[in-house]
Amino acid sequence: ERFPGLTLQEIRRRKLSGRVALATLLGRVAPRTAELDQTWRDDGEPVLDSWYAHHGRLKRLSDVRLFRAVRDSAHHSDDRVGVVGLERMLEDQLRGTPGARNFEVDVRGRPRGGPLWAEPPTPGKDARLTLDFELCETIYNLVDTTPEKTFGASVLVGDPRTGEIHGWVSYPSLDPDQRFESAKELESFYKANPGILMNRPVGALVEPGSTFKTLVAIAGLAEGVIGPDDGLECNGYYNPAKPNELRCRNHSHPMTLDVRQALARSCNCYFYHVGGDRLGAEKIRAWGRRLHLWDREGNGLSVGRTWGDPPTERGKRPLLGIGRGFTVCPIGIYRLTCGIANRGLFVPARLVVGAPAPSPEQVDVEPWVWDAVIEGMAGAVRYGTASSEKTGLSRFDCAVKTGTAETKWFDAELDETVVGNTAWLIGFAPVQNPQVAFVVNVERAPDKVHGGEACGHIAAAVLDWYSVRRGLPTEKPR
Repeated sequence: ERFPGLTLQEIRRRKLSGRVALATLLGRVAPRTAELDQTWRDDGEPVLDSWYAHHGRLKRLSDVRLFRAVRDSAHHSDDRVGVVGLERMLEDQLRGTPGARNFEVDVRGRPRGGPLWAEPPTPGKDARLTLDFELCETIYNLVDTTPEKTFGASVLVGDPRTGEIHGWVSYPSLDPDQRFESAKELESFYKANPGILMNRPVGALVEPGSTFKTLVAIAGLAEGVIGPDDGLECNGYYNPAKPNELRCRNHSHPMTLDVRQALARSCNCYFYHVGGDRLGAEKIRAWGRRLHLWDREGNGLSVGRTWGDPPTERGKRPLLGIGRGFTVCPIGIYRLTCGIANRGLFVPARLVVGAPAPSPEQVDVEPWVWDAVIEGMAGAVRYGTASSEKTGLSRFDCAVKTGTAETKWFDAELDETVVGNTAWLIGFAPVQNPQVAFVVNVERAPDKVHGGEACGHIAAAVLDWYSVRRGLPTEKPR
């Protein structure tokens, strides 16, 4: 009023407490879009200050009763709404309801006196996460400082008994404070950093590799196609007539292995026969769904589709047994890992404290099935694929399964197709009465770097963190 030529404009600045480590998970807010406008119209949710007929001509609200009637479903044209991540999934909880004040104004639109009536806005409800930011930041920094630049990584850590997720890392992640001078600069940044906005634990579709052998072992034992003490001989190849195809290089040959030894040493030939020859795609799909590998889940974890693409009969059938030819999401492998740790009790993963979640489900499988699989995973640390000093896990009381799946991609800088690995390491600790479960996935690891080597140091750092910060006895008793 005192400066007629000036107007005030509100500029909002959002502070992200998690910064880079949690930016992708938390998501972001943005001004409303035409698509969102249409959604509001379809749902009968008016925009209070709109002049447009399809918004209800609610700009000049004069009756407080009308405002009170529409406020719970109303919006404002300046609303910033969640568009991705938890901001989007928890939008209804976080956004609150608008307020309004009614004034008598003069011909210049200036208020005359105080408001005739006023209804203050109400804030939304806070959402509290199960995450430990220190753990998330520790893991993110560890991945970020890996000598060989990581294309993408997912790390999930939590308590299998309660379903609480304590560590959630999607790498790389965009720094929320980063600013760009132009749309062209932003486009160049995204081109140089593909997938930087992807929430990888629920968005990355990757082959599970040898981590999938745990599910094949459970299905094979439960279906009776193998017994816990049945031995299969591995000569280093699947088909004697084609010894250079479908090979196993994970241990010395020849060797006869039962299911425990096959898991510990990650024998390919054992699981070629069990998964491809004796189970087949249909039974593997059924067991994958039964063990929650391809779920679609809420509580901040939903991606609007199943977590990956289950296997079919297409391609080389024996490869199904070693996790090749189909995809999973890291969150699905995490749920499977927690279910094994709990010996068949699948507790829904929890990311938001107090959010509704399905009841735990006990998969009806004989106890000795879980015992055999867990013994094999524990053997991986004692004498198998995770026993090398390079993994850093030999001093821990843990059960793990390593995984490696060959992958190819086109490198624009080299202008050629590159061969590398999708690297995995899953597990839990202690072996008896597990209190922490973890899944580490590294995309496009170098060709000579396998699952234990690429992921072991991250899992070891997680177990050290639980030992120091939470007093969890993770190391083997002396």
